Amino acid sequence: MTSGKINIMASITQVRLTDTISENRWAAEYFDPKYAFQPNEKYKWIRLGKTFTKCQYGISISMNEKLKGFPIFRMNEINNCVLEKAKKYANIPKAIFEKYKLLPNDVLFNRTNSIDFVGRTGIFKEGEESTFASYLVRVNTNEDLVLPEFLTMYLNTEFGKGQIRRRAMPSINQANVSAAELRRIFIPLVDLVEQNSLKKIFNRSYNLKKESQALYQKATQLLEQELGLDKITFEKPKRYSARFSEVVNSNRADGEFYNPELKNYYKYITETQGRILKPLTYFTKVIKFSNPDYASEGVPIITQKHLTKISPEGYNSFPIASEEWVSKNSAALLRENDLLFYSVGAYLGKTNIWFSDDRAVHASFITMLRCDNKFDAGYLMVLLNSKYGILQSKVYQSGSSQPYIYPKDIRQFLIPDINEDLKKQLYELIRSSYDSKIESQRLLEKAKARVEQLIEEGSQTKVQSSTTA
Repeated sequence: MTSGKINIMASITQVRLTDTISENRWAAEYFDPKYAFQPNEKYKWIRLGKTFTKCQYGISISMNEKLKGFPIFRMNEINNCVLEKAKKYANIPKAIFEKYKLLPNDVLFNRTNSIDFVGRTGIFKEGEESTFASYLVRVNTNEDLVLPEFLTMYLNTEFGKGQIRRRAMPSINQANVSAAELRRIFIPLVDLVEQNSLKKIFNRSYNLKKESQALYQKATQLLEQELGLDKITFEKPKRYSARFSEVVNSNRADGEFYNPELKNYYKYITETQGRILKPLTYFTKVIKFSNPDYASEGVPIITQKHLTKISPEGYNSFPIASEEWVSKNSAALLRENDLLFYSVGAYLGKTNIWFSDDRAVHASFITMLRCDNKFDAGYLMVLLNSKYGILQSKVYQSGSSQPYIYPKDIRQFLIPDINEDLKKQLYELIRSSYDSKIESQRLLEKAKARVEQLIEEGSQTKVQSSTTA
């Protein structure tokens, strides 16, 4: 029998009683050294509340997706410092709407969610008349002190998010930062010349993002007009039937598979448009790999959460595929213009194109489409994301609680042939859309990095920790 000595390390943080009283906070987490700081003489630091001219909770109301009422923003539409298009509506009287109507340069702060999402902040620049949900807080600033663009970037820096998290009140599966706590966060009063310089970069980034969205929308509209998809109307009957031989041959007995809407599209495209429908395999190979082996180091794996409107993003951290698996499955390494087809889950059929130079592979619930012709890839990406493409995914899907689609069924998709000039035009539009988006992100990261630098210049670590054994 052996005996051993166990060393227990404890980290002890000391704070002044006056600090706990002035902040009215007694939890140890609030005084975690990673959050604490002390302003130096570079800038004057004041509480956010001193810069606010307005601080207002949003409206609490049931929402709909039937376009009834006014668009209402939720946390989901705050993306990388800006508000994107609202997807739900609030059916409220005009008088109430006027009280909660968003105006240009309103800043929205997400006050409740999981600890990773609480405090997500974005600015409303322009768009259709909209309002905002109750778990968001609208703030306006005295622009002689703090510009709204600077505030937005500040709260999106690691430092700003840290100051939000230290004030978060935890509860079951979520955290809350009230408007009162938001007001108590400190911000440096950076020179307005510097703030205006950052504002210009921010607005340039925003305009490039808009340009990216417009280019992609142009590609979508161009294809829909060419194929007449914008003119097709169809009212799905309450009842429809299929021959028994069809059921036997297809080995499918689910009603969605025999949805007559898809046949209506086929008829319109071939008879009205006079186009030939070709199997998807005429344009591309449909390739499926097993799920990669995970590792701590290796090659990034693209999952469904990385798919965006155009090309995957945010895949550089986790999960990672082992180099051993990649060497055995070298064809799985993504090549420029490969298509990633989301084949399991709620967004079945969503398709991205690979434009990055990074080494990466995809997870098993994504199916790869590999084209020999890059213009075919661009065309297929736009078509598969159109209502015609998504309809085919819905018809061929299997499963109930979790829809999925097999490669053998993806290969049955019928694709209308179009001329090469249009394919080239579509490809160039989505490539330009991607390039504009990447430049937009680069500029925003540049501005945020400058804000981080200004913060570091204006503060230093406050709490000293001692360790005992």
